[in-house]
Amino acid sequence: MVVSHDTFLTQLLKTDLGNKLGVAVDYTQQLSDIYPPHSHKPAIVLDLDGFDQGVMDDFLTNFRHASPDQPLLILSAATDREAEYRQGGIKWLQKPFRLQQLVEYLQLLLQNNERKPIETDLYLFDPLQQYIFCKKNNKKVYLTEKEIAILKALHHRPEGLNRKDLLKEIWGYANNIETRTVESHIYRLRQKLQGGFPLRLTMDRMSRKYKLIYDAA
Repeated sequence: MVVSHDTFLTQLLKTDLGNKLGVAVDYTQQLSDIYPPHSHKPAIVLDLDGFDQGVMDDFLTNFRHASPDQPLLILSAATDREAEYRQGGIKWLQKPFRLQQLVEYLQLLLQNNERKPIETDLYLFDPLQQYIFCKKNNKKVYLTEKEIAILKALHHRPEGLNRKDLLKEIWGYANNIETRTVESHIYRLRQKLQGGFPLRLTMDRMSRKYKLIYDAA
């Protein structure tokens, strides 16, 4: 569902975005069409431009309270509210953007649609608030969208995932593509998990699969 006062944008997204994602895309200009929530939608794209800022702030507060698990992506040309919205767990895409950027953001939203935090005796991983918290030393690390997707994928696949698996599952790339994308993201994620975190991201030398190793020590 696309909510926007920009008719050209909504028509463009209705056709091109639908083709890219392989789903039908509805659009509206009315906030009342998504709140109060009548049903859970795969994702909502909300274009802030054209709406009163005060009205939008109140709407988002009420919307998030009523639908905390609803995937929501904000579009806007403004730059002064991004940090505030992100801190509240709302995804943000700056205008102007390429269609492929929007597609990737929505694919991640759909992948991360399981919003319940993952909690163990050692740590709390909250995909919605975009952080992982170590209970042993109270260390909290904030994560990017891709880092969240990688951790969730490896958490649900304890046998591990190789480079091709990650490229296909998270980026949607073909097996024959040449890129250092996976290695770059894995390196940055490893750096964030250093310094006392009870889990490590390693590669098994025999299978060449990335795995999460839990260390209670």
